[in-house]
Amino acid sequence: MQAIPAAGVTKDADWIADTFDGVIKDVTHNKPSRLTGITLDNTKANRAALQQLEERHPQLIGLGCQAHGLSLLIKDLAKDKILIVGKTLDRSVVLINSVNACEKLRTLVQD
Repeated sequence: MQAIPAAGVTKDADWIADTFDGVIKDVTHNKPSRLTGITLDNTKANRAALQQLEERHPQLIGLGCQAHGLSLLIKDLAKDKILIVGKTLDRSVVLINSVNACEKLRTLVQD
């Protein structure tokens, strides 16, 4: 693992792609075809950098971080505008339980 100094640098897609291209060449001993995939965070600059890296190295599969993507999805689902879904689900469960209880009562009475 190595740290790459980035003080005073604009970390745009070009810089990220160039930096990772150097890392790829270093790690693969200048044979990038040995590497099949790379994962970066899901920022706009990182996604653009992944696209550049895939163009430079056609065998490369670039993936955004799935854990980060799931985290963002969960945060979106937890927002106030989505709470109505949770309330609707809760009310549906109550209704289903009531109907199930009604059927049990009906069965008991009929026996």
